[in-house]
Amino acid sequence: MRGGKKSVVDDMERLKQRREDRKNKGDKQEYFKSDDYIKLIEKKKKGLNLKEENHITSDNSKLFVCVRKRPIFKKEINGGEIDCVSVVNPKILVHECKIKIDGITRFIEDQEFLFDNTFNDNQQTSEVYRYSVYPNIPLILNGGTVTCFAYGQTGSGKTFTMKGIQNYSIDSLFDTAAKMGDMKFKFYVSFFEIYGGRLFDLLNNKNKLQVLEDKNQKVQIFGLEEKEAKDPDDMQNIIDIANSIRTTHNTVTNEVSSRSHAICNVSRI
Repeated sequence: MRGGKKSVVDDMERLKQRREDRKNKGDKQEYFKSDDYIKLIEKKKKGLNLKEENHITSDNSKLFVCVRKRPIFKKEINGGEIDCVSVVNPKILVHECKIKIDGITRFIEDQEFLFDNTFNDNQQTSEVYRYSVYPNIPLILNGGTVTCFAYGQTGSGKTFTMKGIQNYSIDSLFDTAAKMGDMKFKFYVSFFEIYGGRLFDLLNNKNKLQVLEDKNQKVQIFGLEEKEAKDPDDMQNIIDIANSIRTTHNTVTNEVSSRSHAICNVSRI
């Protein structure tokens, strides 16, 4: 019985400690929303003594990584969130809010990350495109393969950026092809989404697709429809239709957030 009573007392103490830990964690979260941190970060940003380098192009790289900062949303500001990221190409600096061991003194610790190119929240999609995809347009027309994809959390602006890059790519493909007057090209577009572990054709009534492996052990998507795009407007219309029927849901950050992985493929013959 004594052992049983001791066990109960120990359990009660553990529960009490957990409640206290949760309370302290909540207090700490509120603590990090202090205006003092905003002032410290603003001071840190103004005092940055880093040389910003010119952007480089991707045409000499097999793998090229760009990071684009999105603007902080108004509702995030209203919720007490802090813009704690600085962009100094080719670096990203995250200004991490911390408290010294005395439990009182606030300070900022910088975490630095290096990429091929970085873009601030006031830079346009056209700039991202200019240094990432555009230099590789001739490679596509000469039979090469170029893959561009966006990675990031929900609400980070992946679809927004990719739609812009698609638009610029369309114009560049046809303009560059026209300059290569001695060569005639036909362009074909396919577009599908991956949702819930299944594939759906966005250019053919969202028909379910099969993923198979051919005799050469290459992955093939069976039943995927391709549509010929005869001019820039035609290709733009095909892509817009596919984008419009992608699976979307309401999220905390976006009322029409894309909830699938979408793959747009443009091939030429």
